[in-house]
Amino acid sequence: MIRVLFFCEFGIRNGGENSLLAVLPRLRKLGIEPVVAVPSPSELAQQLRTLDVKTVTWDPQSCKDHQNSVAQRREMIQQLIESVSPLLVHANSLSMSRLCGPVASQMGVPSLGHLRDMMNLSRQAIDDLNHHQRLLAVSEATRNWYQQRGVDSHRLHVLYNGVDLEQFSPQPASGTLQQQLGLPEEAPILGGIGQIALRKGWEILLAAMKQVRKQFPQVHLVIVGERHAEKQEVIDYHRQLIESASQPELQGHVHFLGRRDDVASLLRQWTMLVHPARQEPLGRVLLEAAASGCPVVATDVGGTREIFPDSEDGGMLVASESPLKMANAICKLLAAPQMCHSLGQAGRRRAADCFGVRKSADRLVQHYREVSKDSTQQES
Repeated sequence: MIRVLFFCEFGIRNGGENSLLAVLPRLRKLGIEPVVAVPSPSELAQQLRTLDVKTVTWDPQSCKDHQNSVAQRREMIQQLIESVSPLLVHANSLSMSRLCGPVASQMGVPSLGHLRDMMNLSRQAIDDLNHHQRLLAVSEATRNWYQQRGVDSHRLHVLYNGVDLEQFSPQPASGTLQQQLGLPEEAPILGGIGQIALRKGWEILLAAMKQVRKQFPQVHLVIVGERHAEKQEVIDYHRQLIESASQPELQGHVHFLGRRDDVASLLRQWTMLVHPARQEPLGRVLLEAAASGCPVVATDVGGTREIFPDSEDGGMLVASESPLKMANAICKLLAAPQMCHSLGQAGRRRAADCFGVRKSADRLVQHYREVSKDSTQQES
């Protein structure tokens, strides 16, 4: 057994946390003993225990506002590594990769960092990342992003996120969403999933929705996701979205559902998923929609084209920051139900061929074995 200590910064479940949860059962079958450092109590900690995955508690946010907080967090990381004695450390996010890299390197413990965001970083941050034996980027676009900013190219590897093809699969729609919202059965439903944050581009989708309703007045939009950030600009952005959705052109046709645990069911009930993000390393929700047979209209940013290389792979890609182009793509599919259905079928085939969780977990274990082997050879 290879004991791997994972570090998660937050106890909430967003894309990176859900990607980790998806691969854990398969990792255990392949001889990996996962131990996850996670804030507790939290939603993520509870889900890990449901999977019977061992957890250790840590609270990186407890020293967030203190002077020398980075040093304090790294001391906490060192103590956890000493207590767990893992063969490998796996930092599950960009921020954790920055924190863990120098600690694991100093302790002589092999480590991997997972790059799930595309952010500009300082020279110090790049140096921190370069302490890992390997850095796993979720797409070629993400890999190129970091390489261009100074991360050592030989450390960078691409590992696509994997989706559970059984949980997310084409099945008959239950119709429960229409009942919950009091919608007519024939009303088209557009769905969006993601945090309430500026980078997700929700105001672009609302502007597109105004155009769509001119041709399809019965269409409804549901947005699944919460606002986690407490910055004033994000609070104001959230308020502006709600105000926009209350305007006469959209009133009663935009529904903010907040946090939902039935995403797999929702995807089967939507006419399509619409993803207006300004940047997207490799959107997990896009993979889940494709696996569910839900057609996708998305902005052509980040790694999205790696999921949908062309229009026959389950997604229609449009330029970022263009409500009109997004509206035109949505209307094209709404006007052609058979095209919409065919797009969903193509997305399912694409997900099954390239983005199954089994393939992702198997490749991850290969990385573990290669890194641990290299470390052993260097010691000898």
